[in-house]
Amino acid sequence: MDPAKEYPERVGLAFPPDLAFWFQRRGILPDLIPPLAPGCLSSPQSSQPQILFPRNGQAFLLRSEGKGRERIPFRSDRKLHWFLDGRYLGQGWLFPFTPSPGEHRLQGVDEEGVDSEELLFRVTFGD
Repeated sequence: MDPAKEYPERVGLAFPPDLAFWFQRRGILPDLIPPLAPGCLSSPQSSQPQILFPRNGQAFLLRSEGKGRERIPFRSDRKLHWFLDGRYLGQGWLFPFTPSPGEHRLQGVDEEGVDSEELLFRVTFGD
């Protein structure tokens, strides 16, 4: 039996992750291409992207005199569109983030629109 014949054929749209995020935030939900069905062959690149740094739950204690000059280098296993606390930051394999105090949610989306796991990290400034 041919699995492709079990599913209806339809046309969907594909957007870069930053534009798809913009549509989603405004409640505009175009007919997007759905993810692959379980069991479908996919390229290794379509597996879930991994954020290599920072680690989930990591805490950063930074010196107060470095506030505004310090950077935390977000790193991943592939080029990502980076989102911090629901806001788009930019793209790249490595992204230098200027930290602000507090708890932050970090997520990445690759060029195929596949989301990484969301992770949390905390930034504190002290003497």
